[in-house]
Amino acid sequence: MSPGNRSDCLFGSDMSVDDAACYDGKVTAMELKLLRKQDALLPFNFEDPGLLVKNEYGEWESSGNIKKFTHGFEKEGWQGAPWAPLDWVWVKRPVYVVEMRAKDPYYNYGPQELWVYEGNCIPHYKIINDRAGKYWKAVVMAIGFFETGDKELKLTYAGEEIVIDERADHATLISGPTQTDIWQYAAEMDEDDFSLAGFQKFCK
Repeated sequence: MSPGNRSDCLFGSDMSVDDAACYDGKVTAMELKLLRKQDALLPFNFEDPGLLVKNEYGEWESSGNIKKFTHGFEKEGWQGAPWAPLDWVWVKRPVYVVEMRAKDPYYNYGPQELWVYEGNCIPHYKIINDRAGKYWKAVVMAIGFFETGDKELKLTYAGEEIVIDERADHATLISGPTQTDIWQYAAEMDEDDFSLAGFQKFCK
């Protein structure tokens, strides 16, 4: 898809490019309005930070000790929504509720709301309405934390994310780092990694 097409569904999922981390677009592409400040229950991946370790290249990366999360479809006898996260940590925190309206007249979404945590300016929720102003989808993102063994380096990262399409009655789950999906930080990148051959190398 064209990088300029930010609001169509991505790879047949419920999310668009701009839904990543609740909003992954340009601030200048939206008309923004602060609606209010309020308290909200915000999701976090776990109470204790995961462990960051150094690899052979001196880069920081997540480790296999990270917690595995459970969702409704994985729990026998669960009667709720199959996408429901069963072990996220929910904490009452102050948020800014910001309205976004796309400047692009062909953008698929109508008015949206971002619920942004005051403590780190990261959105945890996005409420999406259609162009007629009727509720359509919701994005929920749980934040995670990492730290090194000596606690000298601490990172906040976008953890699990769920995009819930109420009209289609299903959702898309985007996982963060796992025991086997290791994420790297402060990594040394080679420009050739961004070529077709580099992409194919990572897909093996």
